[in-house]
Amino acid sequence: SDGDKYVIIDVRDIYEPRYVSEYNHPNSRVHDVWVNDGIAYSSEWGTGVVVVDVGNGRWGGSPESPVFVTSFATPSGATHAAFPYFQESTGKTYLFLGDEIMNRRGLAWAGYPRSMGSYADQYDPQTGTGGIPLVTRGYIQIFDFTDPENAEMVARYEVPEFGTHNMWIEDDKLYQAYYEGGLRVVDVSGELMGNLYTQGREIAVFKSASPAGYTPNATMVWGAQPHKGHVFFADTNSGLWAVKLLPRTRPVS
Repeated sequence: SDGDKYVIIDVRDIYEPRYVSEYNHPNSRVHDVWVNDGIAYSSEWGTGVVVVDVGNGRWGGSPESPVFVTSFATPSGATHAAFPYFQESTGKTYLFLGDEIMNRRGLAWAGYPRSMGSYADQYDPQTGTGGIPLVTRGYIQIFDFTDPENAEMVARYEVPEFGTHNMWIEDDKLYQAYYEGGLRVVDVSGELMGNLYTQGREIAVFKSASPAGYTPNATMVWGAQPHKGHVFFADTNSGLWAVKLLPRTRPVS
């Protein structure tokens, strides 16, 4: 999650994978890489997102010869995940960039003592020690990426009390793993602007927790993805969950 480059491998023959090329952005560290339509979006922390043509061809790139397109940083300076999304209703391409910040230092609620240690300090029922929940911060920053060389930040999805991790977007819905904030499903249809959290766009929130979890009764949603009518997501404290997104019921007057 902190390498200096990514490597392109030909896996057409899975029994004999073949090295093709690599891309190393200067003075930067790579976390995630997402490839869509021949364009690679690498999340590189303080550098932000680095966009490279690895086969789209618009900028002359190919898997054998990647070509740099653009890069830009985000206001929070902690880019961990990127997800490009073409929105049919507007014809725009939006690029969603997610933070990962594993502390709340300097904020009004900075967390429990030793909040950074829960992964390595499991609860011990014999002594009653350990199992301190982690705390996070950070949010999703949304760019109009219709013209990749003139990207503009237009919106965000920011839940102030928690921090983001991985995301998935499908059928105008954002499936956001929001660590302590749980699984959150958000309507991202139409023109996007401002903070989506304050606009009534949240469709559903599910906070997983288990008394038998690694950190008992603490939500820590890592990643989510819809599949065949269900949403599957992982909680680092309590394992793999599956939930079903149901239509909202309206009260009958």
